[in-house]
Amino acid sequence: NQNTKKKKKKKKKTATKQTMSPKAKAELNPALMRELQQTRCLQDCEYWRSLCPWLSVEGETMYEIYDTGPLEAEEVEERKERMRRDGFYIVRGTDWGFDIQLLEEGVKQLLLHGWQATFITMYDEAWGLPYKLRELINETTGDSGKSFNFDFLGYHVSPPSEAGMPPHRDFPHCPPESWCATDQDLPRVVSCWIALSDVDAFNSCLYMLPACKDAKYRSGKSESAEELFTTNESFQDIVALPMDAGDFVVFSHRVYHWGSSSTACASHPRVALALGFSDPSFKPPYLVEPEPFPSCPIRLALNTAQMIIYNKRDVGPWPLTSDKPSDLAFLASLYRMLRPVFSCLDGVYRNTIESSPIL
Repeated sequence: NQNTKKKKKKKKKTATKQTMSPKAKAELNPALMRELQQTRCLQDCEYWRSLCPWLSVEGETMYEIYDTGPLEAEEVEERKERMRRDGFYIVRGTDWGFDIQLLEEGVKQLLLHGWQATFITMYDEAWGLPYKLRELINETTGDSGKSFNFDFLGYHVSPPSEAGMPPHRDFPHCPPESWCATDQDLPRVVSCWIALSDVDAFNSCLYMLPACKDAKYRSGKSESAEELFTTNESFQDIVALPMDAGDFVVFSHRVYHWGSSSTACASHPRVALALGFSDPSFKPPYLVEPEPFPSCPIRLALNTAQMIIYNKRDVGPWPLTSDKPSDLAFLASLYRMLRPVFSCLDGVYRNTIESSPIL
């Protein structure tokens, strides 16, 4: 509304760039351990602010750092062509308006206190990222109606042996309506994977099979690796995607991709955040009334929902959620406490959550 726009405009005038400080360091505080908190206090901004004091929750600065700069027409066309040909493109050297590694340190702090990496989206800095990306994604992936659909996941892959997601496609099936009506080589659903730490071949970078080398890219079936890599030479088509912190890759719903295992040679964990964008007429947003910066209880409900959903995905074992009884029981208790808040979620999404065996 008009008042929000005025408020947003006013805050942009006082924008300052956040940088790492000595205080932005993960450190265990036993009093903030997840298991010691009363579930109702978890809906309070103060708990999350105390956990990561260098990050913001429903703060006054939430609109300050997310202005999108002008897009060069030549760069837009180049990325659009890469999306058509390869099914993905990488953007390097992005100025997010703040030090992206503040979020990396936030993920480490959350893990120390019993929370999964995805809960980094309790913080304003994470919520601002999709709104910085929206214009770029719409201009480079066809139809201009895509928006953040609130499908997000955080990742923390530790050396020497943890691994990212195993090989998969985000959409195992490929309905014709998942492609743009105006350009059938561009998708109506994309993901954006943002490196919050430096990522290389030793600490579990992403690997992708370019669309132009993938005979099954446009088929309507989910394929195993054995079906895709039928000769020794076909493995040479795989592309590794090392990135610096702040770099990101945008890829279609049909790109075959995975995160490798970390190794003993890795100097640090791989930390990342994935965000989903889609045409609402094909895949509606998970929030019934989307807003750029949801309230703390809604953020907690979305995080809880994502953990429940991804505990039942069948792409294989990977360290985003835990199947420990204590963790599953905690998720169930969060769900029961937040059930009134879940009314703000899309009905189909909510029904999927409520059918989970966890509950």
